[in-house]
Amino acid sequence: MAKDLKKWCRENWDQVHPLVRKDCVDHIDGWIQKDVILKWKAEGYDHGGFHFWGGGMQIRNRLREMLTDEELPPVKYEDGNEYRNWDDYYTGAIDELLERY
Repeated sequence: MAKDLKKWCRENWDQVHPLVRKDCVDHIDGWIQKDVILKWKAEGYDHGGFHFWGGGMQIRNRLREMLTDEELPPVKYEDGNEYRNWDDYYTGAIDELLERY
C-alpha cells in the first residue's frame, strides 16, 4: 500500500468523531490476536494483497458492525463526487489500533 494512501486514509479516519473511533478500534482490538498486532506493528500489514482480499476485507466488515459506510463522513474524490466507504478509512483504524501497543 502506498504511503500516500495510508496517509490519506488516516486523514479520513481522523475526521471521524474521537469517541466513535475509540468504539471502532475497541471492536477490532481483541478480535485481532495480539501476536498478529505485534507482528503488524513490527513488520507492517500492507503487503501480500492485504488491502483488498486479505485481512483488510475482514477488518472492514468487522468495522461495519459498529459504523455503516453511510454513517462515515463523506470523502471527496478527484472526480468531484463524495463517497462514504470503509475502504477510505479502515487503515486509519488499524494504525490507531497499532498505536495502542
